[in-house]
Parts: sequence; structure tokens; C-alpha cells
Amino acid sequence: MNIKYTRTRAFEYFGTTPTNPRWSRSAQSADGNTVVFSLWQHKFKDRDGRIYEDSMTQDDHHGGRALRRHLKWAWENCDGRVRVIVNIAKDPTVNPHSIKECRPVEMIMRLTHFDLETGTFAAEAEVELPELLRAA
Repeated sequence: MNIKYTRTRAFEYFGTTPTNPRWSRSAQSADGNTVVFSLWQHKFKDRDGRIYEDSMTQDDHHGGRALRRHLKWAWENCDGRVRVIVNIAKDPTVNPHSIKECRPVEMIMRLTHFDLETGTFAAEAEVELPELLRAA
């Protein structure tokens, strides 16, 4: 059965609640042990799509501040490990992106780069990627 997820429901799958259901790109569980990032399918690349790179230089609003805070928390307190919600864009060439569908993915990614100053970060999947990401 293919479950349709809203962004809020996808965050709830991992026991987190987004601050703003429309703009939040990340969330953290109440106990601080789980950090969830909402990532775009088309930005996974290299090594069969295991690498994800992004920047928040223009995104201090629309969830960017919280994402920076959650990146820092995961980097310092969760050994860089995060849970992932994958967003599939209606058209990845149009910015800002619009979500066609999203879903939680049972995999853990580990931050490999995080620069609070510039807002850039990179993460790598620790396990073989689900089909959803290999097709990206």
C-alpha cells in the first residue's frame, strides 16, 4: 500500500512536529535525540545518489533559521546523524521548488560538512539507498 503523506505527517512519522507545516525544512524531537531534515530528491548526487549538498544562503526565513539550529544540534549532539523526508519537486528547475509528493524514508544520513556561517551542508547516506533516491 502506497501511503500519501503530508509534510506534517511525514515529520510525525519520526516523532517530530514542524514549527510551521508549510515552511519548516527540519524538526527535532522533544528529547533531542531525533533530528529530521526535509530534502529534495533531485539534490541527491554522486556515488549513486548517496551524497546530498545544499546551501541556505538565501533561506534565513521560510524555515532556514530553524534548519541552521537543527543542523548545529545534529552536528554537536547526534554525531551528525539525521532522519530524512524526501520531497519530490513538481519541477526541479523552478525555484522556489513546489512539492509534488513527500515521504519519510527509513535511512539515516550523516552530516559530513556543516558551515554555520555560510549555511552550506552536506550529508551522506550510511546504507544502500532506497529505490526512491536511486531513480533521482
